[in-house]
Amino acid sequence: MSRDEYLRILARELSRLPKEEFDRAMEYYTEYFEEAGPENAEAVMADLGSPVEVAREIIRETALKRMDEPIKSMKKGFSSIWIVILAIFAAPIALPVAILLLAVLVMLLAAGVIVLAGMVIAGLGSVALGIVSIGAGISMLAQSVPSGIAVIGMGLLAAGTGILVAMAMAFIVKWIFRGVRAIFRRILRGRKKK
Repeated sequence: MSRDEYLRILARELSRLPKEEFDRAMEYYTEYFEEAGPENAEAVMADLGSPVEVAREIIRETALKRMDEPIKSMKKGFSSIWIVILAIFAAPIALPVAILLLAVLVMLLAAGVIVLAGMVIAGLGSVALGIVSIGAGISMLAQSVPSGIAVIGMGLLAAGTGILVAMAMAFIVKWIFRGVRAIFRRILRGRKKK
């Protein structure tokens, strides 16, 4: 591919951008090729990558830049929306992958909540079983002391297991909240540095 063909494909891909962004991008890449010289055109094209990829990156950057700017007029607002739409269509692979990752994250979160809820229910059930068993063991003491003591022991074991599960749940939930808080702090620090 020649330099002129590269620039022609790039211009075709960028033709939907507003005129000022289009002119700025084309001027930049034309000067880039001119400074490198005709003998280095192949190396420049290899460094830049395909003109379609370069155009997609320019559209994404323009969309991000436009999102940060306040809207001054209705025309600028529609222009910004158009660039965002172009950026979405310029990322035919990134958008489905992002949606897939979001769906996986939601499913993992739902599975975690279900497991934690199951542990809470098991702990509460164990404590309830222990209390009922202790009551039944006390009532059995009048008929058979060894059987009553055995049932009271099983009730204490069940109640103790339920309490241990509750303590483990408290520790796990506390650990999860600390982890989530640390992740959000990292994200916010990353945004502040930019």
